[in-house]
Amino acid sequence: MAATIKDLARKLNLSTSTISYALNNGPKPVSEEVRVRVFEAAREMGYRTNRLAQSLASRRTNTIGVVLPCTVRDVILAPFVHLALNGIVNAAEETHLDVALLTAYDRTDPTQYIDLAKDSRVDGVIYLVPRIATSMPSPGTPLAIVSSSACGVEPAFIADNAGGIREAVRHLISLGHRRIGHIRGSYRTTDGDEREDAYRAEMAAHGLPVDPRHVECGDFLAEPGAEAARKILDAPLRPTAILCANDESARGLYAVCRERGIRIPEDLSVIGFDDSATAEQLRPQLTSVRQPIEEMSFAAFLAVVAQARGEFASGRQFATGLVMRGSTAPPKENVS
Repeated sequence: MAATIKDLARKLNLSTSTISYALNNGPKPVSEEVRVRVFEAAREMGYRTNRLAQSLASRRTNTIGVVLPCTVRDVILAPFVHLALNGIVNAAEETHLDVALLTAYDRTDPTQYIDLAKDSRVDGVIYLVPRIATSMPSPGTPLAIVSSSACGVEPAFIADNAGGIREAVRHLISLGHRRIGHIRGSYRTTDGDEREDAYRAEMAAHGLPVDPRHVECGDFLAEPGAEAARKILDAPLRPTAILCANDESARGLYAVCRERGIRIPEDLSVIGFDDSATAEQLRPQLTSVRQPIEEMSFAAFLAVVAQARGEFASGRQFATGLVMRGSTAPPKENVS
Protein backbone atom coordinates (compact mmCIF):
# COMPACT_ATOMS: atom_id res chain seq x y z
CA MET A 1 0.00 0.00 0.00
CA ALA A 2 1.32 3.44 -0.92
CA ALA A 3 2.46 5.74 1.86
CA THR A 4 0.11 8.51 2.95
CA ILE A 5 0.56 11.95 4.47
CA LYS A 6 -0.27 10.41 7.86
CA ASP A 7 2.55 7.87 7.40
CA LEU A 8 5.00 10.67 6.66
CA ALA A 9 3.77 12.66 9.64
CA ARG A 10 4.30 9.71 11.99
CA LYS A 11 7.79 9.03 10.63
CA LEU A 12 8.91 12.66 10.91
CA ASN A 13 6.93 13.52 14.06
CA LEU A 14 5.27 16.41 12.25
CA SER A 15 1.63 17.39 11.82
CA THR A 16 -0.19 16.29 8.69
CA SER A 17 -0.80 19.94 7.83
CA THR A 18 2.94 20.66 7.90
CA ILE A 19 3.56 17.67 5.63
CA SER A 20 0.85 18.91 3.26
CA TYR A 21 2.26 22.45 3.20
CA ALA A 22 5.73 21.12 2.39
CA LEU A 23 4.55 18.84 -0.39
CA ASN A 24 2.20 21.40 -1.91
CA ASN A 25 4.37 24.50 -1.53
CA GLY A 26 1.84 26.20 0.74
CA PRO A 27 -0.52 27.72 1.57
CA LYS A 28 1.60 28.32 4.72
CA PRO A 29 5.41 28.48 4.47
CA VAL A 30 7.68 25.83 5.99
CA SER A 31 11.42 25.99 6.49
CA GLU A 32 13.73 24.64 3.83
CA GLU A 33 15.08 22.13 6.35
CA VAL A 34 11.61 20.70 6.97
CA ARG A 35 10.82 20.69 3.25
CA VAL A 36 13.96 18.67 2.50
CA ARG A 37 13.20 16.19 5.29
CA VAL A 38 9.65 15.72 3.99
CA PHE A 39 10.72 15.07 0.41
CA GLU A 40 13.50 12.70 1.43
CA ALA A 41 11.03 10.71 3.54
CA ALA A 42 8.48 10.79 0.72
CA ARG A 43 11.01 9.28 -1.68
CA GLU A 44 12.09 6.63 0.84
CA MET A 45 8.51 5.62 1.65
CA GLY A 46 7.29 5.62 -1.95
CA TYR A 47 4.84 8.46 -1.52
CA ARG A 48 3.48 9.10 -5.03
CA THR A 49 6.51 7.54 -6.70
CA ASN A 50 5.62 8.74 -10.18
CA ARG A 51 5.72 11.97 -12.13
CA LEU A 52 2.94 13.41 -10.01
CA ALA A 53 5.01 12.82 -6.87
CA GLN A 54 8.03 14.46 -8.44
CA SER A 55 5.95 17.45 -9.46
CA LEU A 56 4.92 17.98 -5.85
CA ALA A 57 8.32 19.57 -5.25
CA SER A 58 6.73 22.63 -6.82
CA ARG A 59 3.00 21.88 -6.66
CA ARG A 60 0.39 19.35 -7.84
CA THR A 61 -1.22 19.53 -11.24
CA ASN A 62 -4.30 20.99 -9.50
CA THR A 63 -6.48 19.24 -12.06
CA ILE A 64 -9.21 16.66 -11.40
CA GLY A 65 -10.27 14.37 -14.25
CA VAL A 66 -13.94 13.59 -14.92
CA VAL A 67 -14.77 10.42 -16.86
CA LEU A 68 -17.90 10.97 -18.98
CA PRO A 69 -20.23 8.24 -20.32
CA CYS A 70 -20.63 10.13 -23.59
CA THR A 71 -18.73 12.40 -25.94
CA VAL A 72 -18.14 15.94 -24.72
CA ARG A 73 -20.31 17.16 -27.60
CA ASP A 74 -23.25 15.09 -26.32
CA VAL A 75 -23.08 16.27 -22.70
CA ILE A 76 -25.94 18.71 -23.23
CA LEU A 77 -28.13 15.78 -24.34
CA ALA A 78 -27.44 13.81 -21.14
CA PRO A 79 -29.19 15.64 -18.26
CA PHE A 80 -27.50 13.60 -15.51
CA VAL A 81 -24.05 14.39 -16.89
CA HIS A 82 -24.92 18.02 -17.50
CA LEU A 83 -26.10 18.51 -13.92
CA ALA A 84 -23.13 16.58 -12.51
CA LEU A 85 -20.72 18.82 -14.39
CA ASN A 86 -22.43 21.89 -12.97
CA GLY A 87 -21.67 20.67 -9.46
CA ILE A 88 -18.11 19.72 -10.37
CA VAL A 89 -17.40 23.10 -11.96
CA ASN A 90 -18.82 24.89 -8.91
CA ALA A 91 -16.55 22.85 -6.63
CA ALA A 92 -13.55 23.50 -8.87
CA GLU A 93 -14.17 27.23 -8.78
CA GLU A 94 -14.53 27.20 -5.01
CA THR A 95 -11.28 25.27 -4.54
CA HIS A 96 -9.39 27.07 -7.34
CA LEU A 97 -8.70 23.83 -9.22
CA ASP A 98 -9.06 22.81 -12.85
CA VAL A 99 -11.15 20.08 -14.48
CA ALA A 100 -10.16 17.76 -17.35
CA LEU A 101 -12.97 15.98 -19.23
CA LEU A 102 -12.26 12.38 -20.28
CA THR A 103 -14.68 10.41 -22.41
CA ALA A 104 -15.40 6.71 -21.95
CA TYR A 105 -17.74 6.64 -24.93
CA ASP A 106 -15.51 4.54 -27.19
CA ARG A 107 -12.96 3.12 -24.76
CA THR A 108 -13.01 -0.31 -23.21
CA ASP A 109 -9.85 -0.39 -21.06
CA PRO A 110 -10.64 1.26 -17.71
CA THR A 111 -7.01 1.25 -16.55
CA GLN A 112 -6.16 4.03 -19.00
CA TYR A 113 -7.75 6.56 -16.65
CA ILE A 114 -5.59 5.39 -13.79
CA ASP A 115 -2.60 5.63 -16.12
CA LEU A 116 -3.60 9.22 -16.81
CA ALA A 117 -3.58 10.01 -13.11
CA LYS A 118 -0.25 8.26 -12.60
CA ASP A 119 1.20 10.13 -15.56
CA SER A 120 0.78 13.38 -13.62
CA ARG A 121 -1.88 14.96 -15.80
CA VAL A 122 -4.60 14.83 -13.13
CA ASP A 123 -4.49 14.49 -9.35
CA GLY A 124 -7.58 12.26 -9.17
CA VAL A 125 -10.60 11.05 -11.09
CA ILE A 126 -14.38 11.40 -10.72
CA TYR A 127 -16.34 8.70 -12.51
CA LEU A 128 -19.75 9.36 -14.00
CA VAL A 129 -19.46 5.85 -15.51
CA PRO A 130 -19.98 3.33 -12.67
CA ARG A 131 -19.63 0.30 -14.99
CA ILE A 132 -16.01 1.34 -15.66
CA ALA A 133 -15.23 2.03 -12.02
CA THR A 134 -16.47 -1.38 -10.89
CA SER A 135 -14.14 -3.18 -13.30
CA MET A 136 -11.12 -1.16 -12.28
CA PRO A 137 -8.28 -2.34 -10.06
CA SER A 138 -7.57 -0.38 -6.88
CA PRO A 139 -4.29 1.40 -7.58
CA GLY A 140 -4.49 3.98 -4.81
CA THR A 141 -5.36 6.81 -7.17
CA PRO A 142 -7.80 9.34 -5.64
CA LEU A 143 -11.24 8.69 -7.09
CA ALA A 144 -14.95 9.09 -6.45
CA ILE A 145 -18.12 7.83 -8.09
CA VAL A 146 -21.22 9.90 -8.84
CA SER A 147 -24.16 7.67 -9.66
CA SER A 148 -27.86 7.10 -9.13
CA SER A 149 -27.09 3.66 -7.72
CA ALA A 150 -24.59 1.75 -5.62
CA CYS A 151 -21.75 0.26 -7.64
CA GLY A 152 -19.48 -1.38 -5.07
CA VAL A 153 -16.75 1.26 -5.30
CA GLU A 154 -16.00 3.79 -2.57
CA PRO A 155 -16.28 6.63 -2.05
CA ALA A 156 -19.56 6.73 -3.97
CA PHE A 157 -22.05 9.58 -3.97
CA ILE A 158 -25.38 8.07 -4.90
CA ALA A 159 -29.08 8.85 -4.92
CA ASP A 160 -31.81 6.79 -3.28
CA ASN A 161 -33.09 5.20 -6.50
CA ALA A 162 -35.55 2.87 -4.84
CA GLY A 163 -36.92 5.47 -2.47
CA GLY A 164 -37.62 7.90 -5.29
CA ILE A 165 -39.42 5.37 -7.46
CA ARG A 166 -41.48 4.03 -4.55
CA GLU A 167 -42.60 7.56 -3.67
CA ALA A 168 -43.66 8.14 -7.28
CA VAL A 169 -45.69 4.92 -7.37
CA ARG A 170 -47.35 5.77 -4.06
CA HIS A 171 -48.33 9.18 -5.39
CA LEU A 172 -50.01 7.63 -8.44
CA ILE A 173 -51.82 5.09 -6.27
CA SER A 174 -53.01 7.87 -3.96
CA LEU A 175 -54.61 9.54 -6.98
CA GLY A 176 -56.54 6.35 -7.70
CA HIS A 177 -54.37 4.76 -10.40
CA ARG A 178 -54.18 0.97 -10.46
CA ARG A 179 -52.87 0.26 -13.97
CA ILE A 180 -49.44 1.85 -13.82
CA GLY A 181 -46.92 1.23 -16.59
CA HIS A 182 -43.15 1.71 -16.57
CA ILE A 183 -40.69 2.83 -19.25
CA ARG A 184 -37.52 1.42 -17.75
CA GLY A 185 -33.91 2.44 -18.31
CA SER A 186 -31.19 0.61 -20.19
CA TYR A 187 -30.67 -3.08 -19.41
CA ARG A 188 -26.94 -2.28 -19.35
CA THR A 189 -27.24 -0.14 -16.24
CA THR A 190 -27.80 -0.73 -12.55
CA ASP A 191 -30.05 2.32 -12.49
CA GLY A 192 -32.46 0.74 -14.95
CA ASP A 193 -32.64 -2.46 -12.91
CA GLU A 194 -32.99 -0.74 -9.54
CA ARG A 195 -35.79 1.53 -10.71
CA GLU A 196 -37.77 -1.29 -12.29
CA ASP A 197 -37.28 -3.46 -9.20
CA ALA A 198 -38.52 -0.65 -6.96
CA TYR A 199 -41.54 -0.06 -9.20
CA ARG A 200 -42.48 -3.74 -9.09
CA ALA A 201 -41.89 -3.97 -5.34
CA GLU A 202 -44.13 -0.99 -4.57
CA MET A 203 -46.87 -2.27 -6.87
CA ALA A 204 -46.70 -5.64 -5.10
CA ALA A 205 -46.76 -3.95 -1.70
CA HIS A 206 -50.16 -2.50 -2.64
CA GLY A 207 -51.43 -5.76 -4.09
CA LEU A 208 -51.40 -4.42 -7.66
CA PRO A 209 -50.44 -6.65 -10.60
CA VAL A 210 -47.93 -5.54 -13.23
CA ASP A 211 -49.09 -6.25 -16.77
CA PRO A 212 -45.96 -7.35 -18.71
CA ARG A 213 -47.26 -5.40 -21.71
CA HIS A 214 -47.05 -2.23 -19.62
CA VAL A 215 -43.26 -2.43 -19.10
CA GLU A 216 -40.87 -1.56 -21.94
CA CYS A 217 -37.26 -0.37 -22.20
CA GLY A 218 -36.72 3.27 -23.18
CA ASP A 219 -32.92 3.22 -22.79
CA PHE A 220 -32.95 6.57 -20.92
CA LEU A 221 -33.37 8.40 -24.27
CA ALA A 222 -36.23 10.25 -25.95
CA GLU A 223 -36.57 8.26 -29.17
CA PRO A 224 -36.29 4.80 -27.56
CA GLY A 225 -38.66 6.17 -24.92
CA ALA A 226 -41.14 7.02 -27.67
CA GLU A 227 -40.87 3.50 -29.10
CA ALA A 228 -41.47 2.02 -25.66
CA ALA A 229 -44.46 4.32 -25.20
CA ARG A 230 -46.03 3.19 -28.48
CA LYS A 231 -45.80 -0.45 -27.41
CA ILE A 232 -47.31 0.24 -24.00
CA LEU A 233 -50.13 2.38 -25.38
CA ASP A 234 -50.93 -0.30 -27.97
CA ALA A 235 -51.78 -2.77 -25.19
CA PRO A 236 -55.43 -3.93 -25.24
CA LEU A 237 -55.99 -2.30 -21.85
CA ARG A 238 -53.62 0.63 -21.63
CA PRO A 239 -52.37 1.99 -18.29
CA THR A 240 -53.82 5.14 -16.77
CA ALA A 241 -50.36 6.26 -15.64
CA ILE A 242 -46.78 5.66 -16.79
CA LEU A 243 -43.69 6.06 -14.62
CA CYS A 244 -40.58 6.81 -16.69
CA ALA A 245 -37.03 5.92 -15.66
CA ASN A 246 -35.87 9.44 -16.50
CA ASP A 247 -37.11 12.73 -17.92
CA GLU A 248 -35.73 12.09 -21.41
CA SER A 249 -37.78 8.92 -21.88
CA ALA A 250 -40.78 10.90 -20.59
CA ARG A 251 -40.10 13.43 -23.34
CA GLY A 252 -40.47 10.62 -25.87
CA LEU A 253 -43.73 9.57 -24.23
CA TYR A 254 -45.05 13.13 -24.47
CA ALA A 255 -44.32 13.16 -28.22
CA VAL A 256 -46.31 9.96 -28.74
CA CYS A 257 -49.22 11.33 -26.71
CA ARG A 258 -49.29 14.40 -28.96
CA GLU A 259 -49.32 12.15 -32.04
CA ARG A 260 -52.27 10.17 -30.70
CA GLY A 261 -54.28 12.95 -29.14
CA ILE A 262 -53.77 11.58 -25.63
CA ARG A 263 -54.01 14.40 -23.10
CA ILE A 264 -51.64 14.64 -20.15
CA PRO A 265 -52.77 14.41 -17.38
CA GLU A 266 -56.48 14.14 -18.29
CA ASP A 267 -56.06 10.84 -20.18
CA LEU A 268 -52.68 9.70 -18.88
CA SER A 269 -50.61 10.65 -15.85
CA VAL A 270 -46.82 10.74 -16.32
CA ILE A 271 -43.91 10.92 -13.87
CA GLY A 272 -40.22 11.23 -14.77
CA PHE A 273 -36.96 10.89 -12.86
CA ASP A 274 -34.06 13.38 -12.53
CA ASP A 275 -35.97 16.67 -12.30
CA SER A 276 -33.80 17.98 -15.14
CA ALA A 277 -34.43 21.08 -17.25
CA THR A 278 -36.53 18.83 -19.52
CA ALA A 279 -39.15 18.49 -16.76
CA GLU A 280 -39.81 22.24 -16.79
CA GLN A 281 -39.66 22.54 -20.59
CA LEU A 282 -42.39 19.98 -21.27
CA ARG A 283 -46.03 21.04 -21.46
CA PRO A 284 -47.62 20.33 -19.12
CA GLN A 285 -44.58 20.52 -16.91
CA LEU A 286 -43.46 17.09 -15.77
CA THR A 287 -43.79 15.78 -12.23
CA SER A 288 -40.40 14.19 -11.60
CA VAL A 289 -38.27 12.53 -8.93
CA ARG A 290 -35.46 14.88 -8.04
CA GLN A 291 -32.04 13.47 -7.31
CA PRO A 292 -29.61 16.16 -6.10
CA ILE A 293 -27.03 15.52 -8.81
CA GLU A 294 -25.21 18.83 -8.45
CA GLU A 295 -24.83 18.34 -4.69
CA MET A 296 -23.64 14.76 -5.25
CA SER A 297 -20.95 15.75 -7.74
CA PHE A 298 -19.86 18.73 -5.64
CA ALA A 299 -19.28 16.40 -2.69
CA ALA A 300 -17.47 13.88 -4.92
CA PHE A 301 -15.06 16.57 -6.12
CA LEU A 302 -14.19 17.54 -2.55
CA ALA A 303 -13.67 13.86 -1.70
CA VAL A 304 -11.14 13.45 -4.51
CA VAL A 305 -9.32 16.61 -3.42
CA ALA A 306 -9.17 15.30 0.15
CA GLN A 307 -7.73 11.97 -1.02
CA ALA A 308 -5.15 13.77 -3.15
CA ARG A 309 -4.01 15.44 0.06
CA GLY A 310 -3.68 12.08 1.77
CA GLU A 311 -6.89 12.40 3.77
CA PHE A 312 -9.69 9.86 4.19
CA ALA A 313 -12.94 10.48 2.32
CA SER A 314 -16.20 8.56 2.60
CA GLY A 315 -19.22 8.55 0.30
CA ARG A 316 -22.88 9.04 1.15
CA GLN A 317 -26.39 8.44 -0.13
CA PHE A 318 -28.55 11.46 -0.96
CA ALA A 319 -32.30 11.55 -0.47
CA THR A 320 -34.59 12.00 -3.47
CA GLY A 321 -37.88 13.85 -3.55
CA LEU A 322 -40.94 14.05 -5.78
CA VAL A 323 -41.32 17.47 -7.43
CA MET A 324 -44.99 18.01 -8.16
CA ARG A 325 -45.97 19.73 -11.40
CA GLY A 326 -48.84 19.34 -13.84
CA SER A 327 -48.50 15.87 -15.35
CA THR A 328 -50.49 13.80 -12.85
CA ALA A 329 -54.20 13.69 -11.99
CA PRO A 330 -56.82 11.15 -10.88
CA PRO A 331 -57.66 8.65 -13.65
CA LYS A 332 -60.76 9.00 -15.80
CA GLU A 333 -63.51 6.48 -15.34
CA ASN A 334 -63.62 3.50 -17.71
CA VAL A 335 -60.35 4.26 -19.52
CA SER A 336 -59.81 1.65 -22.23
